[in-house]
Amino acid sequence: MEMKQKISLFVPVWQRYDTICAILRAWEPQVNEMVLWNNGDQAKIKDLPKTATVINAGRNYGGQVKFMAANLLQHPLVLIADDDIKPRLGLVEDLRKHIGDNDDTVVSIFGRNLSPEGYRGHLVKGSKIEEPTQVDFIGRLYMGHRSNFLVDMNGLVDTRLDDLYWTLALRRAKPQVRLMVAPTDKWSNSENERIRDSISRMDGYWDTRNEFVQDNYSEMVRLS
Repeated sequence: MEMKQKISLFVPVWQRYDTICAILRAWEPQVNEMVLWNNGDQAKIKDLPKTATVINAGRNYGGQVKFMAANLLQHPLVLIADDDIKPRLGLVEDLRKHIGDNDDTVVSIFGRNLSPEGYRGHLVKGSKIEEPTQVDFIGRLYMGHRSNFLVDMNGLVDTRLDDLYWTLALRRAKPQVRLMVAPTDKWSNSENERIRDSISRMDGYWDTRNEFVQDNYSEMVRLS
């Protein structure tokens, strides 16, 4: 009988405290370890599943912490998810089937093929495709082997670029890795997905991301 690798889930939270408990309970039957990294108010962490480990950071480390946490996790297969993604049963299996024994694939539910003009190239959603699709960039959720989340993030100077910088760092360190969007609709956005202080609403957010892609486009696009 094939032994499936165990999965560690890592979720950073900053402001979406009213839905984080329900989100972790939805993940709980699908993973073997859950780690919640709290970038905000410790007093707001309540009623979590007993199986969840909470790390209270003491200050806001930003979203980039999700790309620096792999060594904190127990299992070699890592699932990193934003705190506004609510999974349904079967999501993890839909993702896992596209990851082999090697560490050459990272799978998501959302991705883009970038453009020389910037970030907003062709959007690929798992709910809109029938076959796994290779892309230049994935975001919001990442599933892959630990080594893909051990790349050097020390050059990141702007938290608005955390996922794009990880993509660039991964391309430089492991150019053979494929970024894939899996066909699946077994997830939804939480009710408070769009909060007032979301990082995507910061002044200059989209311009900053477009400029980063323009400056690094040749290194960020997938291998043909």
